[in-house]
Amino acid sequence: MLVWTSLIARDKRRSLLSLSGTVLGALFFAHLGNFYGWTLPWLIGGFLVAFFVIRSVGATTWFLSRHPFSVCDFGLSEAAVPGGVIHCAVRIVTRRPVEIKEARITLTAERRDADGTSRRVFSEDHELWRGEPLPAAARWETASELPVPEDARFSYRSFEGRFRWLVRAHLETSDATVAEEEIEVLIAPAE
Repeated sequence: MLVWTSLIARDKRRSLLSLSGTVLGALFFAHLGNFYGWTLPWLIGGFLVAFFVIRSVGATTWFLSRHPFSVCDFGLSEAAVPGGVIHCAVRIVTRRPVEIKEARITLTAERRDADGTSRRVFSEDHELWRGEPLPAAARWETASELPVPEDARFSYRSFEGRFRWLVRAHLETSDATVAEEEIEVLIAPAE
């Protein structure tokens, strides 16, 4: 069974959060302007707040309209054992014709010491797709298996540090749209 996450939801949330924060700021400013009276400094500030609201609405609209995917999901198995495999899948539904320049997944091991220094101790790329155009409203799905090395260390987290395994999905289109996500995977002994 795969656990699914969206590769574009984070960007959508960031854009919509910026918009909602700007609108809340504008409402608060309008409340203060009504309370203190609309003198010249409040009017100048009001124009600045209105500018930021318009800018935020425009940026959100632009981002959501230019994004080529209506669905872009990444799924992977929750855990694996050393010498086993991590099952991965990418699922895309396009809004308009788009060419995928690159689609790859990477398995990475990261070690963090007690002093806070992090370093990657293992990294392996797997290419899923390269240079194929997809028509509008196309559905594309691919699955892959990432082999876990036989001598892989188990995932752990303690006061002395941590060792974790990450699977990163990276998708890039010809119009420079990038969708990526990094998910931690548990590598544990077989039961």
